[in-house]
Amino acid sequence: MLLDEDGFERIGLKCLDEVGAIEVAGRSRSGEPTRAAVVAHDPSGGDGCVVGLYLMDRGNEVAGFHVFEERQADVWTESS
Repeated sequence: MLLDEDGFERIGLKCLDEVGAIEVAGRSRSGEPTRAAVVAHDPSGGDGCVVGLYLMDRGNEVAGFHVFEERQADVWTESS
């Protein structure tokens, strides 16, 4: 995790069993961070690996782009 001088979490790195993620945050006017995350999942439960980009506005996922192993890519958006 990389913090700004005032303690705001600007960049986060996460590793869980079969998942890796990098998050970058910006400050919103509401005080809740707006984030972009790049996530990669290893194959699991019969599914192949998945990589994706997720956009979060004040804690809510509002857009995503997924690339699935051996399947079509997926793009989605929601209003924030």
